[in-house]
Amino acid sequence: MPAFFDRTLLVDSMVAAGLAAATAITQIPASANQGILFTDPAGFTVIILSGLVLAIRRKFPLICLATVFAGTMLYLWLGFPYGPIFLLIAVAIGTVGCEVPPKLSIPVTALVFAAHTPLTMRPQGEDDPPIVNVAISATWLILPLITGIAWRMAREARGRASAEERHRYVSEERLRMSREVHDVVGHSLAVISMHAGVALHVIERRGGGTPPEVVDSLRTIRDSGREALDELRATLSPLTGGEEPDKAPPQGLATLPDLVGRLSEGGLKVTLTVDGERGRIPSAVDGAGLRIAQEALTNVVRHSGAHRAEVTVTYAPGLVEVSVADDGRGHDGSETGGHGLAGMRERATALGGGLELGRGRLAGFEVRARLPYEKVKA
Repeated sequence: MPAFFDRTLLVDSMVAAGLAAATAITQIPASANQGILFTDPAGFTVIILSGLVLAIRRKFPLICLATVFAGTMLYLWLGFPYGPIFLLIAVAIGTVGCEVPPKLSIPVTALVFAAHTPLTMRPQGEDDPPIVNVAISATWLILPLITGIAWRMAREARGRASAEERHRYVSEERLRMSREVHDVVGHSLAVISMHAGVALHVIERRGGGTPPEVVDSLRTIRDSGREALDELRATLSPLTGGEEPDKAPPQGLATLPDLVGRLSEGGLKVTLTVDGERGRIPSAVDGAGLRIAQEALTNVVRHSGAHRAEVTVTYAPGLVEVSVADDGRGHDGSETGGHGLAGMRERATALGGGLELGRGRLAGFEVRARLPYEKVKA
């Protein structure tokens, strides 16, 4: 079913039909009170058609108001008596006040009042001077408008309250998840680092006999665990509302040599090449470049089976390019099966850059990220 024919239209159609019928029926006694026998089929037709237009009052409030007003004016120009037909235009104006911003609904109502005033100035009898008719007309127009605007303001207030409630829920859920990550992952990293340290301590007490590669690997595990724990705490601190002491500067591309060194100690031959002058780089770009390189190297270790990898960082005015290539078995570049490649792409595109994936210069896989920073806030 088309979007137009929804529950709102169905309800409004039923209300419109009821108002049209009630207005037509009550017009008879209202006319009798003025000493007029109202039985003209044309008058009933105008009333009913004007009432049925209210079916679209919430879908197209301005069109509805224009049509109902035109029907009311036609009714009066044809010389039919005043009466409940004004209820229809009151409903239309109230809907405009509710659905249309006040900066538009107020001028539209003023225009309707101005267009209707010449008719109200016509004397309807000795007991109805023009000024009374103008006052009655203004009441029928202004009160519905005020009611509609008040309803609109109340609805917007409820919407803001609901949005604030959703924001509070998201913030609380984010806080809960960050605490869970800190407690679970943080504990695991601390245990890994601690056991690596204990193993090193035992090796040192027993003296020689342990291959140097084992000692180096244990030192790398211990130091990496400590660094990862510090980064985890620093990353989660803004989410938990805490303040991490300034014991470590923000992680950026300047720390790439340490990352490359740790991987080289683990058996993967990694070389780092830096081209261009670094200059001043926004922290967002600096951090994103490091994380992309870090994730790309992690994928090399975990998935590629490579023996060698090359990391290249190129600095240019307003641009940082980071590429990681390996000599492994390659990859088709699809971003399925994990969050690593998708996460790298999100980091790059968030800064207005891009990420290219494909076969690289070492015959394996290569990740190339372009990170512009002219418009990035430092």
